[in-house]
This record gives sequence, structure tokens and C-alpha cells, in this order.
Amino acid sequence: MRRLAALLLLVAPAAADPAARAEALVKEYLSFGKRPDRKGEDRRENILTELKDLPDGAGYGALLRLVPRTVRPVEYMMATLYLGKVRDEEHLRVVVKHADKLGEEAFIRFLGEMLAKDPPDVVRAWILKEGLRSTDPIMAGTSCRAAGDLRMAEAAEPIGRILLRTGRNRKHRRVAYEAARALILIEGMERRLDCASHESPWVRLAAARILPSLKEPGEAALAAFAALARDPSWQVRRQLLRSVGWTKNMLHARALIEALEADPRLAVRATAGRALRDLSGRDLDYDPAAWREWLKDQKAETPPQRTYSFARYYGQAVVADNVCFVVDLSGSMGLPKRADQRRIDVAVRELLKALEQLPEETRFNLVAFSDDATTWRRGAVKATARNVAAARRWVEETFAPGGQTNTHAALKAAFESDDDLDTIFLLSDGSPSVGVFENATDSLHAIYAWEWERQVVIHTIALSLSDLFAKEDKEDWGEWFMGRVASMTDGETRVVARPP
Repeated sequence: MRRLAALLLLVAPAAADPAARAEALVKEYLSFGKRPDRKGEDRRENILTELKDLPDGAGYGALLRLVPRTVRPVEYMMATLYLGKVRDEEHLRVVVKHADKLGEEAFIRFLGEMLAKDPPDVVRAWILKEGLRSTDPIMAGTSCRAAGDLRMAEAAEPIGRILLRTGRNRKHRRVAYEAARALILIEGMERRLDCASHESPWVRLAAARILPSLKEPGEAALAAFAALARDPSWQVRRQLLRSVGWTKNMLHARALIEALEADPRLAVRATAGRALRDLSGRDLDYDPAAWREWLKDQKAETPPQRTYSFARYYGQAVVADNVCFVVDLSGSMGLPKRADQRRIDVAVRELLKALEQLPEETRFNLVAFSDDATTWRRGAVKATARNVAAARRWVEETFAPGGQTNTHAALKAAFESDDDLDTIFLLSDGSPSVGVFENATDSLHAIYAWEWERQVVIHTIALSLSDLFAKEDKEDWGEWFMGRVASMTDGETRVVARPP
């Protein structure tokens, strides 16, 4: 017993030493190599989290060592987020050198916002001397994002050169967007007007994002707003209206009503309606006459004079020109074990009912997902009786629960299903659990990377687990994730705890 006690005394200090623990965790992480199995992936993520939580900052150096050795994009993002704001030159160079782990230009926003968090002088110097001079799209875009957020006046000239270089280059349109956004934030009104009339739609997108935030614009700015409201790109028009809703700028209420009444794209009119609800705190349906009465006297009670009928999916109106329904088929969709009350049974009924209600001119597609995603058609098709019948057969043959929740693959398939897609309905009963980005926060960054240009609204139906596991006192991460997906894309979310 004495020998055992002595041994425990020798071991205890080492086990309690944060530095020793950090070293042991690094060795364990590296020992997994690139094992693709779920057990290895889970353990590597847990190691990164444990390093973050070590006391006395013992995990910082270990995380810094692991960033270049991370195996998957999600692990790179976890490690860099856990490092916190950039502290010094070593931290900066490790993170930016290995940013290609995220792939192409997908996460410029993530890296740019990280660099803009109360940066030390070394970060500002790097942005000016290296980042904005780089021909690498990730570095250039990241630096533009950070410089704009920091309002770095000295960065305006090199950013202007980036915009000249990329503004007409579709391959680098994301960099052009970030450059335009940065110049608008740094230089103000004159640059806003230039970008609003730029020949490239992704530059005009940046103007549409920022212009409505002006509280007292002059005539030139109002004219630029009017031009963007008539822009040939429906994505630019939708971004403009979304921004009015976000900023709640009453100066543009009339423009919202005009868009609601006359925009040729139904999905844009839907965005105008949501922006009016955000602006007013009222719901006058899609009735332009009622909204005009409201604008005359905002204190008066103005009931809608007309009600509009749309297809309904779990009670949500399907107001779209090109819509994709994305349905979770993971194992939990087989619950509860009651005849015709399983989540999947209800989901099939609701989906088929919505498809049958779609106007024939509406284009639609379907994506089913669990461990991976399957798309019904290569492109959206009109909701004719023949196509709806074909979709019904596919649903009845394909929809069987099993596997995990690869939300990233599902939404990626939806975005790739049609270039003209404007609306997604995502139904799921959980947060991501497998795939390239199974961490909920990282998945949101991925969605933004697709959505910034496409302007696709994602409505979500979150099937709550509370009725299945009522005794568990746990936060429902699925509900949180689905709510965030909808809010960041200007969509609406509905939590369903019981079959409708």
C-alpha cells in the first residue's frame, strides 16, 4: 500500500500540470494521423476543446502548434477560434499561412473578422504591407474584410487597386465584393454611389448591403437606392430590401411597398413583405393597398383588404419562384414508434401536400439527406401534375430513416441544384452530426459562404426533440441551429413539437 501511495504522489503532480497535459494531448492528437473514422474525428475535436479549457493559458501554445497539423476544415476552424484574437506575429503567420485548409474563398468573412478583433499593431501592419498586396484570393479578401471593419483609411488606396483588378473577374467576385464593401465603409458616400452603379453585380451587392444604413441620405444617395431597386439582378434587389428590414430605415418604406406590388420576382416580393413586417411591427399580409394606408397613418389600425393564398409547408407559406425542399432522413426521423406518427411519416404527408398546392409555374426540386445527400433532379422543374406525380413516387421510394445528419452536404446539394434557386425549406430534427462541417457554428460560416452572393432565403422547420426526451434538461441544439440558419438568411423558422 505504501508503494502504491508513493507512486500516486509521484504521478499526481504530473497529471495536474497543465503544460504536461497539453503536451500529452498534442501527442495524442498527432497519433491519430488522418484517420477518417468517426471515433478518430470525435477524439481530435475533443482534444482541441480540452486544450482550450486548460488553465493558465497552457493550451495556447499547443493549439498554435496544431493549427498547421489539423486534419479537417472544421478542426482548423476550431483551433483558430480557440486561440482567440491574434496576439502576436507568430500567431498571425500560423493562421494565415494555413488558411487554405478552408478551401478557396469560402471563409474570408471568418478570417477577416478574427483579424479585426482589437488587433495589435503587427496585424494592422501585415494587412497593409502583405495582406492587401497578396494575389492569393483568401489573403486579399480577408485583408479587405478586416480593413473595412477597422475603418483603416490608409488601406483605401491598395483596396481600390484590388477592386480594379477583380471587379470584372467572375472568378474572384468574392474578393471584389469584400473590396467594395471595405471602400464603402472607409470612404463613405462617394464610394457608395460609385459601387451602386458599377457594372459588376457583386460590387452592386456590396452597395445594396450598406446603402440602406444611411439615415439621412442626400438626393444622390436616394437616386442610387432607386437604381438598385430596379437592378437587373434579382439578387441585388433582394439584398437591398433585406438591408432595409435589418436597418429599419423608414426613408425606404415606400420603396418596399412598390417592390411588394410590382417586382417581377415573387421571391423578392416576399422579401419586401418580410422587411415591411420588420419595419412596422405589423403583418398586413402581401396587400400593397393596406401597406400604403399604413404609411399614411402609422398609428391607425389598418387591416389588410385582401388575403393571399399560397402553398403551405408545415404551415409556412411557400412564396417562391424556384424552391428546393430539403428533408432530413436521419435515424431519429423514425421516432416515435407509433403508426403514421413517425416524424418521417408526417414529413412525407406535409411535403406531398405542399407540392400538390404549388402553382404550375413554380419550379421545384427535392433533396433528401442523412449520412450524405441525394438530389431528385439535376435542375428544378415546373410543378406540373406530371412532375409532382414523379416527385411523389421518388419520395415514397426513397424516404426511409437511418444514419446521421449531414446538413452541410444537404444544403450544398440544394445550392448546386439550380443556379436560379431563390428559396430553400430545410426540415431537420437535429444539428449537424457528420460531414465536412458537423459543428453548428462552422456550418453557419459555410452557409454564409454560399448565401452572400446567391441571396437564397432558407426557411427552417425544426422538429423539436422535447416531446421525445421531455425528462432531459438539455438545450436543444437542433432548434438553436435551425433558428440561426433562418435568421442569417432572412428566412423564418418554425419549431414543431407535435405533428401538425
